[in-house]
Amino acid sequence: IHDPLDVVNHCIHLLSVSRSTPEEEQDPALTAPAPSDVRFDMEKVAIALAHELFTRNSTQRWPRDAFRTEWHLKMPGVGPDFEPSVELLLQHGVALLVSNDKNDSGESATPTLRYFPESKLPLESKLRFEKLFAVRKQWRQADLEPYVAPLVVLEGKALAELLLKHTVVTKDEDATQWYQSRGTR
Repeated sequence: IHDPLDVVNHCIHLLSVSRSTPEEEQDPALTAPAPSDVRFDMEKVAIALAHELFTRNSTQRWPRDAFRTEWHLKMPGVGPDFEPSVELLLQHGVALLVSNDKNDSGESATPTLRYFPESKLPLESKLRFEKLFAVRKQWRQADLEPYVAPLVVLEGKALAELLLKHTVVTKDEDATQWYQSRGTR
């Protein structure tokens, strides 16, 4: 088992903001933070807590407002300076917003968050796009970006190049661009 101090340092590293100077970044021995030099990145903390909430919820889906309430309760002591928004989860590939047009009564239904962590997708681009289009038949670019960004780094290709290879673009009556799988047209 790991030394508890190593575990604490690892958690601090994952959830904190670097306060190092350029000189310290060149020398790894200088970058180990002293306890008084650590500042938590509240976005990273919020994202970690969101993952924890989703993994404890057996359905992996939450009504947006219920999730937001529970999520905010998990972040005591943060104060008014930081209030995480659901958009944070969408922008970081943690969850998808599922808009249910109407409920059984014909009223507008509450949007639902579906846990869909980018980190659980395959690293091979063809397989990743297959998984993405198995979940949604069409995507807006902003919704796809957090799920494709790791491929940009891994494959050394531009986002546009990956999208061109694996998708086709259509436009709806509002001129919104939608990306669909090349294989399902």
